[in-house]
Amino acid sequence: MKTFLRENTWASSAVSRGWGNGYVALPRRHPYFGLGYDEINEKLEHYVHGGLTFSKSSDDIQDWEQVAGMSDMWIIGWDTAHWGDTIEEWSRERVLKENQILSVYLAKAWSDDIKIQSNEVELFINELQNNLK
Repeated sequence: MKTFLRENTWASSAVSRGWGNGYVALPRRHPYFGLGYDEINEKLEHYVHGGLTFSKSSDDIQDWEQVAGMSDMWIIGWDTAHWGDTIEEWSRERVLKENQILSVYLAKAWSDDIKIQSNEVELFINELQNNLK
């Protein structure tokens, strides 16, 4: 799994929004690979801000530098462009932290699905939890 952020540059400054959006790239072996964001929202133990609002194959995303070089990954994401979201409330740092929390829950879903703590998942969870301290 890989995580990344994208700054909200698509909307005018007149539109209420936070700094940006958070994304997680899921490998094919993740149980949520290929699922729509609504279906993943129903399965997740953590409700990310505003819920997931994006799911698409990395192979179908051509214009995002963060996805360059990724293949056969399922990109899921959430945004800070909901009514009432502001740059003050949803700074880059807060978007990053919320995305890290989402990543922990996605890693947990992965490890729960395979019923073992694989080294890859366990290391990823530990790294993210250390970053949240």
